[in-house]
Amino acid sequence: MGVIVIDRLLGLSKSKRQTKINNRNFYKYLMRIIVSLALITSLLTSFVPDVSAATPPDGIYKVKLSLMKRYDEEKSMGDGAFVPTGFITVSGGKAKLRIKMIPLTAFNFRGYLSELLVKDQPVNVLSRYDEYDVYNNPTNGKDAKFKGVKYPKEMEFDLEWGEKDIFVQVYVPVMGELASGDQKARLRIDWPSNPESAKVSSINFDSSSVDDTSSSTGETANNAYQSKDTRNLPALEKGENISLEPGIYKLDVSLYHEREDKASMGNNAMVHDAELISKDGKYTFLLGSTTMEVSNIIASLVSLQIRDDNAYYHFAEPHAFDLSIPGEQDKRPEVFSFNLVRKDPMIYVKVDPKVKPMGEVPVGARLKIDWLGIKKIEESESVLYKKMKNGTPRKKFDPKEKIHKILPEGFELVAQPGAFKENIVFKVNPVTGGASFQKVTQKFGRGTAMKIYEFKIENDYGIPTKPSKSITIKAKLPSNIVKPKVYRLTDMAEMNTSVSGEYTSFTTDTYGEFAFVASNGSGSSGQLNNGNKSNNNSKALGGTNNNKSSSNNTNSNSKKTSDTKASSNSKATTNTVSATSISDLKNDATDFSTASQPESTDQANQPGNVTKTLKAKENPKVIFYSVLILTAIIAGSAYVYTKFSKRLIYEFKYNSYLKNKINEFNKVREIL
Repeated sequence: MGVIVIDRLLGLSKSKRQTKINNRNFYKYLMRIIVSLALITSLLTSFVPDVSAATPPDGIYKVKLSLMKRYDEEKSMGDGAFVPTGFITVSGGKAKLRIKMIPLTAFNFRGYLSELLVKDQPVNVLSRYDEYDVYNNPTNGKDAKFKGVKYPKEMEFDLEWGEKDIFVQVYVPVMGELASGDQKARLRIDWPSNPESAKVSSINFDSSSVDDTSSSTGETANNAYQSKDTRNLPALEKGENISLEPGIYKLDVSLYHEREDKASMGNNAMVHDAELISKDGKYTFLLGSTTMEVSNIIASLVSLQIRDDNAYYHFAEPHAFDLSIPGEQDKRPEVFSFNLVRKDPMIYVKVDPKVKPMGEVPVGARLKIDWLGIKKIEESESVLYKKMKNGTPRKKFDPKEKIHKILPEGFELVAQPGAFKENIVFKVNPVTGGASFQKVTQKFGRGTAMKIYEFKIENDYGIPTKPSKSITIKAKLPSNIVKPKVYRLTDMAEMNTSVSGEYTSFTTDTYGEFAFVASNGSGSSGQLNNGNKSNNNSKALGGTNNNKSSSNNTNSNSKKTSDTKASSNSKATTNTVSATSISDLKNDATDFSTASQPESTDQANQPGNVTKTLKAKENPKVIFYSVLILTAIIAGSAYVYTKFSKRLIYEFKYNSYLKNKINEFNKVREIL
């Protein structure tokens, strides 16, 4: 029987014997690789740091907050709806964030955030404002979702320490009038590098300090008006090339949210019957603009930008400047034109419907075009084409003319000939919250009557434009701001101010945020730099020099001017909150009836408090998963080792057995 076995084994062909040898070698190498990887993984895992080691001890910690757009690195339009400082309470290794809501104010209306969802879950509302408005009034409220529901004031929710961006969803009733009140965003937390330095003894939203922002006005402008779109927007479907006979065509269009499947807030500000002009093998798309009303604000499209295949935006050409807006000096365009090549179902665009709650930065959207319903029409049936041909063209800029811009909100800009090289658009945004607002109120005190405004000067394409010489800005202020003085927020330098009747005027050769402060009010105005009276001109954007005078100055006829110098420790601020006067607002965050009393609440600076060394804290979750991973690696290694070691032992025994049988076979053959 042994001879038969040996004959069967020795009878294998050379290729089969080689295959068996190769398989045996492969399993050996595979086992070595698996064991090596298991050992390396075990070593690396043992050195993985505990991410929760920096979790601070129990206490209250103060952090900075901001509300960012869900998909873009830009501030959300609801950023000014809460105090930009939050308080995190750590207890038993768990953290809770408390925030305080304040109203957004914009021209003829004031609005709150009605709801906040964190990771699609409602938060714990600790207190509410005892106030009703046109949206939540129990009897005739315009918002069906929150009719009769008071607005939240202070809220809190759980979070993980170190969680930077938290997905949230807010509901703004005034936005519900435009399209959808639900807005998705990210709550960004600026975590302190040293938690002990941010520790405070109690939660106090009124005395929380706000540091100066680090970005400059120029940097903000560059981000807001960047030509190249560097965002990772989803690719849109591309259609076939347009091929139509010459003529005028009519088709339906609508404006959609940039990423979500719903109408954009500017959808009602456009004419939904668009026209396409086919001539000489080229196709010109005509889009109409109309008015829409939101809380007594008349809006319309003032600019339209089209995104090309290379992610660059190009301004559409405006036509027919015949759209009148009550109280506005200049008329707005009724038609926009741009060239098309393909029948794309959707096109990325940026629109500016000039609705203050949406901010001054154009809003991203998608233009949805119904190519299936396109039909040819006669020129007599066209509306947009005839407006483009017969409407009032854009006024040509004449550098020799004096510029006098008048806004219905009570602001004026006067520029002498040569101050600008192109047509300008003058914009004003009241600042009623955020870092800039708190910076000024802490300097002067909440008992001081004041107003803060952001002045913008742009060309027709939304690009910030700096004057080449000083200009005059006039503002009609409330009567409670007596003998106002104007301060530039970048360096808190006092500007050359004069008062004539109801208007306060100052000269400047830059744009940005300025504070109008009553000179007889309480506060720490003496801490500010009032400038000296030596020089006459300066053309630096960030540190501009301005003439200084006063309506009650006995030397008003003197030609002597002053150079306003910035205080050495001041920094530029660029928090631009789209909001307006809140003189009638009464809540804890913006009550001007009492002076603020900021006090240091940092425990590290309080007498009698000893700074404790921050110790690493073990996280049970991390330990559990680490042990689980190590156990799985060891078990897998043991299984692989056991399986292949048995095979190796078998191979060794089989080789020994084979040698013995061969020896026996040789002996039998010699005997025979």
